[in-house]
Amino acid sequence: MELLSLVCLTKACFLIFTDLQAHKIGLFRISFPRKSTFVGLTIIKFTKNTNRRIYLKIKSFNSYIIISIFSFAISSFSFLLIPLSSFHGTKLQLIFAYAVGTLFWSGLILGLIFIVLLSNQRKKDGFKKYKLLGIFNFFKNAKAKVFDVLMIFNVIMLIISSRLLGMHHNLSVIFLSLTCFSFYMHSIFNGNNYAYVNKKGVKE
Repeated sequence: MELLSLVCLTKACFLIFTDLQAHKIGLFRISFPRKSTFVGLTIIKFTKNTNRRIYLKIKSFNSYIIISIFSFAISSFSFLLIPLSSFHGTKLQLIFAYAVGTLFWSGLILGLIFIVLLSNQRKKDGFKKYKLLGIFNFFKNAKAKVFDVLMIFNVIMLIISSRLLGMHHNLSVIFLSLTCFSFYMHSIFNGNNYAYVNKKGVKE
């Protein structure tokens, strides 16, 4: 009898101890501050990773514009080699003659490729700020205003120079290059692609 009572008492104590431990562990898990800290740190880490991906995406978009500008500059200023080139002159002049065409078309095509890539990404995001293409817009931002004014000035000077000095004169060739480059920049900075990149966080 005493043995049975001892067994029952031991079992009861074990159940009570187990119940208290379970309750304690439950409270411990609910109120343990490190769990919320861990969740907070996870959210912060996730936010930082997300912001980093967005930042890298922004830099990628911005690089499209930079590469396009650099490519169009090569295309435009290739005309400066015209006074040094001739298909009927020396070998060096012949090299310059082929260089003009090569630099012009390679720069133009490369610049257009990156513009098209950026344009496709912009269309995927459904962004369109202007109804018209950049070539038909004017004075949409600070940079656009600068190159719009330069384009108009260079066109006027090109017309005057070609009339007075001829199209093959060095001064006319310089204004031809400047006109071409300012026209490219006018189209870029007044367009939806630049507005899209600027919207993503790239400062003007």
